[in-house]
Amino acid sequence: MTFSRSFVLACSPILALGSACSTVEIVDDGAPPAAPGEPDNPSEPACVIDPADRILLRSPTSATLIGRMLHIEAELGGAPVYAVLEPASSELATLEGVHPELEGGASWTPQAEGYWARVRGTQLDVMAMFEQGGSLVGTVDLPSAQVAGSDAIAFDGASLHLCLEEPDGAPALLHRFDVTTTPALPIHDGAGEPCDVYPGRGLAEGDLWVDTGEMDVHFLGLASGVANGHGWNPDGVHSYGLMTGVETDGHVIAVTLENQAYTFLYYTAESEQYVVYSSFGGGEKKLLDVVDGRAIMAVPKDGGVEIEAFELVPAPAWGVTAPRGDLAITLSSVAGDASGLRMLTHDTERAVLTDGTSAFLVPLHGTGTVAPLYVAEPGAGVVCD
Repeated sequence: MTFSRSFVLACSPILALGSACSTVEIVDDGAPPAAPGEPDNPSEPACVIDPADRILLRSPTSATLIGRMLHIEAELGGAPVYAVLEPASSELATLEGVHPELEGGASWTPQAEGYWARVRGTQLDVMAMFEQGGSLVGTVDLPSAQVAGSDAIAFDGASLHLCLEEPDGAPALLHRFDVTTTPALPIHDGAGEPCDVYPGRGLAEGDLWVDTGEMDVHFLGLASGVANGHGWNPDGVHSYGLMTGVETDGHVIAVTLENQAYTFLYYTAESEQYVVYSSFGGGEKKLLDVVDGRAIMAVPKDGGVEIEAFELVPAPAWGVTAPRGDLAITLSSVAGDASGLRMLTHDTERAVLTDGTSAFLVPLHGTGTVAPLYVAEPGAGVVCD
């Protein structure tokens, strides 16, 4: 039996180009998800190792999935390290190596093919990625002694963009670094748009730069040059409250609010850009990220936390659809408080989450239970089905 319900989304234009509203149908086909512990992805291997040959990965701070490898800064055996791991399953990875020469953060942004960039203090580092890890191949001093707000990096296909403070208290600007000539040594190519409108809260995905306050959102498409913004009254008739989370996949921005009956969606890739007033439904949820048009949420449930996905429907329907059961992963050692969870990195198939203590390598499609990630030394006798 299929049940459906519909509601009208409130829509208003960000640009003065007219307005529109639409109806989104939420469908529940009544099919229960697979029971916990029974992943619906038959390709997920079952791996066995002597417990004495594995180490729990602790206190991860930054990470990037690059190909089949996971670059991560965390503690192994009580010592902080920059490690490159090769996951064998969701709960076990083998140690490719520890790399002191790469210490300084494992949050890398892809740029020219085979090259990745990060901000480290007052420098811009470039890593060349190889089959079994990576090598630091270039370092560029930034023209400002201070990165403004965040160390996020946007990439428009030709240039990296970083938000840097300007001298004498002038507004921070996005600085361009061209990578078309020498990918290993990006060339500073001047400054452009203001980027720290709301200090300290910048994020980037692809060629989209997003800057947020507690009740404001500003975004800039670096390829299109289109900038836009939206603000709201947290104490008005709808009692939206302040922002509690903001994430983007480079195409749609999702904002969660203290009033969990509402969420704001900004469809930045549309020729006519709208803010859509929608909802992730009642109950406590934490927005972890937006991946390929799906909002990945942490949902307290039955004394634990479940990772679920809500589809962010594109034009002309616009809005949020209820979870369809294609993602329902329980984190085995996390109690029913999602507030401390963060997503450190993701690709199209996997995400790395942390509760501040452990790391969880979570598939972005499937059901079941995932335990904290352990690390095995190479040759430790890992046996996978």
